[in-house]
Amino acid sequence: MKLPGLFSSPKTASVPHRFFVIYFGEHMVKAALWQILDQKIELMTVSTPMPWKEESSLVDASDHALQQLGKDSEQVKKTLFALEPTWVNQQGILAEKKTLFQHLTKELSLEAVGFVVIPEAIIQYQLNRKGNSLQCFVIEVLAERVSMTIVKNGKLGQQEMVGRSQNVVDDIKEGFARFQDGALPSLVFLYSNFLTAEEIEEARQRLLELDLLQDNTFMQQPTFEVISNEDVLEIILQTGGRAVGESHHLIDPAQPVMVEASAPLPLGMLDDPSLETAHEPAELALDPSLYPAPAPMPSRAEPEERLEQDPMNTSAFAQNDEFPNQDYPPKRGLSIPKHPALFGVIGVILGLAALAVVFFLSSGQVMSAVVDVQLKSQTVTKQLELKLDPTAASSDPNTGILKAEIIKMTANGDKSAETTGKKIIGEKSKGRVTLFNRTSSPKTFQAGTVLTGGSKKFLLEKSETVASASTGSNFETIPGTLETSVIAADIGAESILAKDVEMTIDTFSKDTYVARSASEITGGTSREIKAVSQKDQDDLLNALKKQLNEQAVKQLQESAGSGKNVFPTNRIKVVSSKFDSEVGKEINSLSLTMAVEAEALSYSSDELKTLASQVIASSVPSGYSVAEDAIQLLTQPVTSSTASAQVSIKADINASAKPQAKEEEWKKQLEGMKLAEATALLKGKPEIADAKITLEPALFARFITTLPKDPAKIELNLR
Repeated sequence: MKLPGLFSSPKTASVPHRFFVIYFGEHMVKAALWQILDQKIELMTVSTPMPWKEESSLVDASDHALQQLGKDSEQVKKTLFALEPTWVNQQGILAEKKTLFQHLTKELSLEAVGFVVIPEAIIQYQLNRKGNSLQCFVIEVLAERVSMTIVKNGKLGQQEMVGRSQNVVDDIKEGFARFQDGALPSLVFLYSNFLTAEEIEEARQRLLELDLLQDNTFMQQPTFEVISNEDVLEIILQTGGRAVGESHHLIDPAQPVMVEASAPLPLGMLDDPSLETAHEPAELALDPSLYPAPAPMPSRAEPEERLEQDPMNTSAFAQNDEFPNQDYPPKRGLSIPKHPALFGVIGVILGLAALAVVFFLSSGQVMSAVVDVQLKSQTVTKQLELKLDPTAASSDPNTGILKAEIIKMTANGDKSAETTGKKIIGEKSKGRVTLFNRTSSPKTFQAGTVLTGGSKKFLLEKSETVASASTGSNFETIPGTLETSVIAADIGAESILAKDVEMTIDTFSKDTYVARSASEITGGTSREIKAVSQKDQDDLLNALKKQLNEQAVKQLQESAGSGKNVFPTNRIKVVSSKFDSEVGKEINSLSLTMAVEAEALSYSSDELKTLASQVIASSVPSGYSVAEDAIQLLTQPVTSSTASAQVSIKADINASAKPQAKEEEWKKQLEGMKLAEATALLKGKPEIADAKITLEPALFARFITTLPKDPAKIELNLR
């Protein structure tokens, strides 16, 4: 990357220079405002994490995070980005992320100045603190997977991605089991932007309680250190932030950092001068499409080249180390000197010559060759959907069936919730009415007969019989009458009725039967209370059932043992349940006690690896093979069936296929060849990525550069 004026005198920062840092996590984005003042980095404000699911919502989530940073951030544009390793590869930012970056910076009017990759920043930070002999694990717990990276002697090593289950401790144990290459470092760093501080600390405590020496190759019981989210942000600023400050001439490279460290993390920057900003040519703009891969660490498997740092002058050493060339006079015949001293000297010379002859004759018998061959591997990937079937007698790669077994666990618990139901209670209006019978026959009205006055309804409190109508002295019809009591059909003041209001009786015509209020009908009241509703009971039942199912599944996972994986079927049997209040009861809270039996499917990790090796065998190129220990698996549930107890899981398979070595044939070809020719022969084979030949013993190898003719003396080491 281009760093203009890197070694020129830095500018004196008399005013604060402010920047954003935006951290893209897995389905989470967080922003912070920081500044450089007087060559010191200061963190000013941090937003709360903002969730995002689809990339289309990332711009809005980032905008909301930036809006939380206050007025001091209104004029800030320059931005440092912190990324998860899934956003980059060896060439830089992934192609599908470049368009997203360009859209985001344009929409939010941001000027990107660089990026750091979080795990590598943490590793570089620890390297600065602990030196190049650092040996550790760096583990990040994400929403859907656990990322595990091993560092040996300061170098990045094997990396594993383990699919997340409901038990993060079991996921980490499964990850440890995948590291089989030699002794494992006992220092483990844990961090997570997905788990809360309490959850990550609980995981750390549970890991400390495990006996990890039993199933893994740790030299001693490992220790676990949690890196908090605040510490991660501090590391980002002390590595990437410092690099930004130096490239903008705001921090003197010789200035000590605020934390104990010796060098900042290399920052992803532009190396195209044509894209620098016009108003500040000394500062670097960022085009995500041109980023180099941020790789602060040495290459993972290759030894570092340090010949240029060797103080020894190799050419001079080669000259001085050869035997001197001398011009001897031509031989004129051998004469035996008569002087005893000269005779002794000649004897020593002849003896040394004889030893030299023996040396060259015997060297061919003791010489051997060690040939280290790096095979050219190919990565084979495959994605398939498997069904965990407890009824299967064995796993079948052709049908995608993985043998499993049903395991069950009972969990008990109780839960309370506020009631949300509402109920109207109160008193009904009461009064007296007069019943009129205008027919020629007596009429009996049963208790509960409905009398209607306007829109208000009232009920007879008891059965009554009204006499028939009679004829008066003037031959007029006089209806039969009876006064009785009524009560309102509904509670509340709405059922109050004035005196002398005509009322219909049931569905009868007023020409036959009618009623009139004999007095004012009053006394109705109403009020609203909180009560248990059917929805309250249903919601509490479902919530407690889910909670107890998760509790039971967690217990199943913890008791499954090493090498076992557990997926819930979501088939839950309620063994018992009891509410403390019935529907309609006036009460502010509702409690439920319940016992459930949860079901899950358990399968063996070894069984899955065997099945995966059979499945991937069809995708392996001809002449290549894959060992089970070279297969990496990432699994996650897809669907669960409550009818058949089958659970579908998606398995992402990654394997390293190596060519089938022709050891005996290669040894035969190497017999008696010159060292340089033999090395060139091996490196020219399509199956071989690199080769190195060492002749032994080293004393003879200085003079003899030919491989032994006996293939038994050629040792071939494949890796």
